[in-house]
Amino acid sequence: MHRIAATPGGWNPQTEGVIFVEQTPAPIVIITAADTDIQTLAAAFDRLPDGFPGLRVVNLLQLQQQLTIDTYAELVLTSARVIILRLLGGRAYWCYGLEVLQETVRQTGAALIVLPGDDRPDPDLLARSTVSLSKVNQVWRYFTEGGSENCLNALKFVADICLGHSYNPPPPQEVPRVGLYLWQGRRGAGEQVSRGEGLSDNLTTVSDNLTKPAPVDEEASNVGAGFTDRNPTQTDNLIKPAPVNQQVSNVGAGFTDNLTTVLDNLIKPAPVDEEAIANKVGILFYRAHYLAGNTRPIDALCQALAARQLEPVPVFVSSLRDRDVQAELCQYFPPKATEAVQLILNTTSFAVSDFTAISNGVQNNIVGAQQPQNT
Repeated sequence: MHRIAATPGGWNPQTEGVIFVEQTPAPIVIITAADTDIQTLAAAFDRLPDGFPGLRVVNLLQLQQQLTIDTYAELVLTSARVIILRLLGGRAYWCYGLEVLQETVRQTGAALIVLPGDDRPDPDLLARSTVSLSKVNQVWRYFTEGGSENCLNALKFVADICLGHSYNPPPPQEVPRVGLYLWQGRRGAGEQVSRGEGLSDNLTTVSDNLTKPAPVDEEASNVGAGFTDRNPTQTDNLIKPAPVNQQVSNVGAGFTDNLTTVLDNLIKPAPVDEEAIANKVGILFYRAHYLAGNTRPIDALCQALAARQLEPVPVFVSSLRDRDVQAELCQYFPPKATEAVQLILNTTSFAVSDFTAISNGVQNNIVGAQQPQNT
């Protein structure tokens, strides 16, 4: 996954200073670099049963310096009974941090579950877990399929195998790798429509429950998400970074509020002449955003296009690198003159060197649709 220098949570790799993540201990700690993981876990957390073990989630991007990692391990990880790491880029990407996790669980006897951060298996990472590979693989499948329901069941499954609970969640529910999103403001907004059957009723997308934030201490940072313990006696916020470096903590300040205001204004329904809409505009966005309910920018873009008498065709994809995804994506943009998509807006990341190969199939369909027909 491509990452820009300005990362969420206030950390800037170009800024000097040490970040200390002040977080109270909990039985389960999850470390991930994906904001969509944090958003989805926040949605799942609200649905956990009463008495569920306390949970902490931290953005791996905050754990980059050795002193930061060592301090977090001493203050939080040493008290954890289960540590779950979702790592993109393989072991080499966060080598020191992984070594600290392994040393910590050797001393404490906690369970360590190490998962790839995407849907590509990494035997080297999986083998560093202290839980049986079959159990680790099932946890990985929960996260790979994604969505609030799968994350909820992943947490229950981990509590069963590592903490002795008996929630007995169902196996991971498969979610299509490609799907048509019915954007907010249209009939059936917030739903997903695949060419075959739809998602399970248990898998929801854009809804108040999915995007509703959990209670957060006003002084807490947005490094991860504002979870609270399910134990009524513990009300500490999930993450509360200390104001070590003012320059670091102010990076991106006010951006979220401004963006929310802009999106609120854009999503307000505008008069649309349904009969006048002719030209179609395809929009590609990541499936991870769809599963996390992080679709407000897509809704805003669709509304803006519709207001200009253009028909948006938003489609979520897992990865354009996957040949099967490419083939299925082309079926959403058929090369018929009356149905052709005239323009594709791609919000996903890609390597310039791979762009031609990745976009070839869709591009050929569009070009074919625009060729004049013989009379």
